[in-house]
Amino acid sequence: MSIHPVIHKILTGRGVLNKQKFLQPSLKDLSDPLNIVPQGAGELVADTIRQNNKIYIYGDYDVDGVCSAALLVNFFKELGFENYQTLIPSRYENGYGLTPDTARQMAEDGADMVITVDCGITSVKEVEYLKNHNLKVIVTDHHLPKYGQPEADFIINPKINPKKRNEPDYSLCGCGVVFKLLQIIRRILNRKDINLKKYLDLVGMATVADIVPLTGDNRILVKYGLDVINSTPSPGIKALVEISKLKDKKIKSYHHGFVLGPRINASGRMDIADTALKLLTGDDYAKNLKLAEELDNKNKDRQDLCEITFNEAVNITERDKYGKNRVIVVYQPHWVKGIIGIVASRIMEKYYRPVIIFGGEDRLQEGVTGSARSIDGIDMFEILSKIDRDSPGLLKKFGGHAKAAGLSVTRENIDKFRNKINEIVCSECKEEVFIKKNDYDLDITVDDIDVNLAKALELLEPFGEGNRKPLFRIKNPVIENQRIIGKNGEHLMFELGNVNGKKVRGIQFNTAKSEINPEQLFGYVECNRYNGGEYCQVKIIS
Repeated sequence: MSIHPVIHKILTGRGVLNKQKFLQPSLKDLSDPLNIVPQGAGELVADTIRQNNKIYIYGDYDVDGVCSAALLVNFFKELGFENYQTLIPSRYENGYGLTPDTARQMAEDGADMVITVDCGITSVKEVEYLKNHNLKVIVTDHHLPKYGQPEADFIINPKINPKKRNEPDYSLCGCGVVFKLLQIIRRILNRKDINLKKYLDLVGMATVADIVPLTGDNRILVKYGLDVINSTPSPGIKALVEISKLKDKKIKSYHHGFVLGPRINASGRMDIADTALKLLTGDDYAKNLKLAEELDNKNKDRQDLCEITFNEAVNITERDKYGKNRVIVVYQPHWVKGIIGIVASRIMEKYYRPVIIFGGEDRLQEGVTGSARSIDGIDMFEILSKIDRDSPGLLKKFGGHAKAAGLSVTRENIDKFRNKINEIVCSECKEEVFIKKNDYDLDITVDDIDVNLAKALELLEPFGEGNRKPLFRIKNPVIENQRIIGKNGEHLMFELGNVNGKKVRGIQFNTAKSEINPEQLFGYVECNRYNGGEYCQVKIIS
C-alpha cells in the first residue's frame, strides 16, 4: 500500500511508527486479553455459568456503562445462560458506582456473583460488604483508583498498573474491558461458535462516547465496530439508527459522539437507564423502535434543558466575574445533575477554562453533585486528589479522569472549594495553558488540495480523542467568488485559488458576517459525494 505524502507527514508528526498497521488495522492486531484479564477471572465466571449460579451485572448509567451491561447480557443470552440480573443505579437516587443500598439489594436478592462494569474500582467498602456476605466479586473498570483497591476476587482494569501506560489496551473504556473478559470466557467454555465481532457495534459506540483515545486497541475496536453498525447492526442499534434518521447514511465516529450516544445517555440523564438497556438487549425490532423513539424524546427534553441551564450558567459566570478565575465553579440548586456535565463542557469551550458545575439540593449534608471538565495540560483527577489530601473532608467524594470527573461538596463549602481549586491551579499552571491554540497538523497550499488527498485522509478514520481530524493551515490562498448561503444567510461559500488558476471550493459555517483572513486560514479537507460524483471541499474554521 502506497501512502499519500501528506498522510505520511501527518502520521510522522503524530509519532506513528508503523504507518501501514495504523492505516489498515486488523482484529488480529488486538493485544492479548490476558494482558489485563486474569485467567482465574474467566474461569470463575465460567464455573458460575456451568453451575447456573446467579450473576448480578452492575453497571453505570452512561453510554459506556449501559453498553457494557448490554454486552454481557447479550453474550449470556447467546451462551444460553439465563440466571442473571442487571442493576443500573439511578443517578438521582443512588449516584455513581456501588452504594451500600445497592450492595445490600444484590446480597438480599440471592446473588452468587457480582460483576461490576464501568465502575467499582473505588467501591472499597461496598465490595467488602459483598465479600462478607459470601458473594464472588469481579470488578471490571477503567477508572483510576484513589487510595487502595477493593478486595474483590478479581480486578480487571488496565489502569491499575501504571507502568503499562503506553500499552495498546491502557486506554480501553469500560465496554472494551468487558469485551476482553468475554474473549477469555469464550475461550474457556470452548464456544468458538460465538462470533464476538458482532458485538463490536456496542463496543465502538461506548469507546467514542466515553471520549477515550482512539489509539491502540481502541482504534481497532471502533473501526470494526463501525463496519458492524454499517452492515449488520444489533436489533437495538438498528432501531436507534432509524429513529435518528441515519438509516441510509454511512455511520461514522461523529454519529456515535453526537447523534447515537446522546440518545443512549438521555435515558440515564433524564430518568433511569433501563430504557436504553432494554433497547440494546432487545430482539424484537418493533418494540425496539418504540424504545428508540422514547429515547429520542428524552434527548429532545435533555437538549431543551441543557440550553436553559447553559444560559443561566453563562449569566452567573458573567455577573460574578467567574470567567476571570482559572477554574470556573458555579452552582444552582435547581440545576438537574443529569445534564451538568454537558453544560460544563460547553462553558469550558466558551471560556477555555476548567469548569465545575454543581447542581441539586444538599440533603443531610451529603453534598451537592458536581461535574468537572478540563482543558489540555490540567489533570482534573490529579487536582481533586491533591485537594482531598491537603484539605480532608472538603470533598465528600470524587472520581474520574484527567479531562472529566465527578465530585460532591457540601453546599456550605462550595466557596471554600472554589478558592482552594483556584489556588492550586494558579500556583501550578502557567499562563499559556489557558490560551487556546489552533493545533494544526501541516501547512499546505491550494496546489496540494484535491480529491485524492481528501480520500486518502479518510484512511485515518475513525476520528476522535487522540486521533483528531487533520487540520491544515492553508498558505497563500486567493479568496474568490464569495457568496452567502443557508436558509438564514448564516454560511459563507467561496473559492480558494492560486496564481495558476486552480480553484477549490471552501465553506465556512455560521460566520457569514465575518471577514476571511487569508493570512490565518485553517481548515479541514473533505471529500463530498453527490449524485455519484466526488469533489473536494475545504471546511474553514478560522
